[in-house]
This record gives sequence, structure tokens and C-alpha cells, in this order.
Amino acid sequence: MTADGLQGSDDWLMGSNTNYNRILESVSGDRSQENKIMDALEEGRVEKWLVHTDPYGRVTVGVMDANGKLIPHPELVSKVIGRK
Repeated sequence: MTADGLQGSDDWLMGSNTNYNRILESVSGDRSQENKIMDALEEGRVEKWLVHTDPYGRVTVGVMDANGKLIPHPELVSKVIGRK
């Protein structure tokens, strides 16, 4: 939990409480790119992943919802995971 909500949530990305815009920072201040990402986020075209590599090199991938919570069966909602 952060001052902007759960890490990975939409509120956290946009800095809803702190005004720390992580999207804008990730595109080096390029407002045009930020607007494109914001549009995609609002249209539900952004898929947020939590990727973890354990000490043995095994990788697990989870998909987060708008609130930063892991979705129990990501293969049911992901446009990428589980596709062949």
C-alpha cells in the first residue's frame, strides 16, 4: 500500500493523492505519449502484469485489475496469457 493506493493500481499509476504521475515519468515527460497511454487505460486496453522470478529461476505471471489486485485466473481475462 502506498499513499496513492496499491502499487500497480490505476490510482497509483496516476498519483491520485500525491500528484506523482508515474505514467508521465515513464515516458520521460512526453505529454503526447502520456495521453495515448491514458486513453488506452480508460478504454480498458492496458494489461498490467506482476512478474516474479523466484531464487530458482521459476517465473510466475499475474494480471492485476484497476485496483492493483491480482486476478485469480488471469488466463480468462488476459489478451496475451494462455493464447497460442
